[in-house]
This record gives sequence, structure tokens and C-alpha cells, in this order.
Amino acid sequence: MKNCTTLLLLIILLLHFTDASAQKERGNYQVIEIPAPSLNNNLIGTETIQKIGIYLPPSYTSSKKSYPVVYFLHGHSMKVQESDAGKLDMMERNTVQELIYVEISGYNLYHGSMYSNSYVTGNWEDYVTLDVVSFMDDHYRTIPDRKSRGLIGVSMGGLGAFNISLRHPDKFTAIHLMSPAVGKDEVWYNALFPNDSSVIVLKKLIDELKEIPKSHYEQNLPKVMEETGDFWIHIGAGVAFSPDSLQPLFIAPLFDLDENGTLKRNESTWARWLKHIEVSSEKVKMYQNNLKTYAYYGMDVGYNDQLAFIFDGVKRLSDYLWEHRIPHSTYYSDRDHFSGYDVTLENRVMPLMSIYLKGE
Repeated sequence: MKNCTTLLLLIILLLHFTDASAQKERGNYQVIEIPAPSLNNNLIGTETIQKIGIYLPPSYTSSKKSYPVVYFLHGHSMKVQESDAGKLDMMERNTVQELIYVEISGYNLYHGSMYSNSYVTGNWEDYVTLDVVSFMDDHYRTIPDRKSRGLIGVSMGGLGAFNISLRHPDKFTAIHLMSPAVGKDEVWYNALFPNDSSVIVLKKLIDELKEIPKSHYEQNLPKVMEETGDFWIHIGAGVAFSPDSLQPLFIAPLFDLDENGTLKRNESTWARWLKHIEVSSEKVKMYQNNLKTYAYYGMDVGYNDQLAFIFDGVKRLSDYLWEHRIPHSTYYSDRDHFSGYDVTLENRVMPLMSIYLKGE
């Protein structure tokens, strides 16, 4: 009996120390502020000090290793999350090597920058590819090489990651787009302006802001928006894709009155939008050499996505990539647009990133 008791105590002690050891081997998540010189001289008061979230793997503090980095672009209206809830599990359950993970928000006056360069909102694409990446390489033990960097984006962040992937193959080797806000010409347009009432509301916004001095634009826009409805995405896209500081909304006119007094789409302005949001065979062909440099290029979307243009856009993008013989992966699931991302990140995207990013 004494031997049994001793054995039981040894097992309990072993389990205790094993559990304590496992708890010590967790990573660390922190939110810090960094300089954002690419946002200098914007016209809407966006701060040139921005927050990013950084996850450091378990061995970071006890080793001298350098690590691959995954950069994550948040969606519209999302800020960098202060909590580490779920991030440690996401990074440590299914990954095959340790990674640094960096969260980036594109939040601004319009609740979203589209991660696009614009003299009105600041150069958000440069903020990601220059400011954040160089800050991480200068201040943390990263592997400062494209072969060791991955980029993920969700929704608006997926749109940003798509555009960045076209122009910056020198920065990243692995790309994943999660329900990216890309689409075909008329499908995207009809999602934003499904009927005449949405066009009329936009005109009302413009008319009200005509009476407000531009020096008070930043303070008054939210007040006017409360009265007219939630048009943050429309205006945010406009100032990102077709900025014009001479106009009341800082957007080049998207609609004009024809000779009959009917509002008609301004095709030259819409063409500027399409350069950023449209997926087409021509665009993929134009950037095919860049797209073929990636070790991994993937995307996913849910069958139940409430934004139907996104499901259509992902399917079209996949078709165009195959048309031009660009290797990629497309994953369809039953999630919707506003939930399930954490599961996909933990069980699919992060494990893939850990496989394709080059470690030491």
C-alpha cells in the first residue's frame, strides 16, 4: 500500500511539473505603438503613430533565434485587438515551426483605409510594406527576407493583401486572402449601390458637406453620417480609390446629372475604383510574373457569405489564376462573412504559413 501511495504521489508531482512547464512554454502577445511616416500629410487627421499587435513565440525570450513573420491585415471597422485570447492557441496548436505574428489595422476616420495609397487618407499600402515591415526587422529578431514573410488579409484586409501581392513580390513569399473584398465590375457596383435610394443618400451627403468649411470636415463628417445612414464603406472607398480634395466629400464625382436631370455614373471615376477592386483576366495577366513568384498563394470564402459579390469575386479570381497557369489554393467552407475566421486561421492558414515560410 505504501508503494502504491508513493507511486501515486510521484505521478501527481510529475503531472504538476509537466503542466507548469507547458504553461511556461507559451508565447507572448503585446500591443505597441510605432511610427507611420507613410501617413504623413494626410488631410483627415490620421495619427502618424499607429498601434500594431505582436505575438512572439515561446522560445523568443530564451533563445537568440530569428523567426519568420506573418503579417495580418484586419477588415473594415476592426482595430488591433488588445487581448491575446485565442492568439496563443492559434499560433501554437497546429503550426510546424515557431512564427512571429503581426496584426495591422487600417482603421481611420472612415473606419477603413482599404490599405490603399491616397493623398487624402495617407499611404496605407506603404505603411504596411515599408513602415511596419521595416520596424519589425529593425526592432525584433525577424528573418529579413521575402522567403520568410507571409501576408494574410480578411475582407477589406483581403483586398489590401491582394493589391499588395500584385505589386510587392519582393516583400512576401506566402499570401492568403480570407473573404477578400474583390469583385467583378457590375457585381461590386451593384453591391454598393443596389438602387437609386443609395445614390440619392450619397448626393445628400455631398450637399450637406458643401455648406461646411473643409477645416471642419473631420469633426462634421461623423455628425452628417449619423443623419444620413451608414455610408462609411462607400466614402472610405471613394477617398482611397478616387481622392479629390476639391470636392465636399474629398471624392471625385461618382455621379453626374445628365440633360434630363437624372444621376448617372461617372465612368472615368468608376474606372479609378476598378483599378483597385476589380478582378479580371487582364489584371491577372498584367501581374502574372509577380504572382508566379509566390511559394504559396491561397484564398478562402464561405458559401454563406452575406456579401455575395465576394463569393463571386473569389471564384472569378481562382478561374483567372488557373487561366494564366498560376498555382494557388482555393478553400470553400460553410462559414459566413462575419464569423469562423479564427477557426480557419488556426486549422488551415497558420499551419500552411508555417510550412511555406523559411526558418533558420
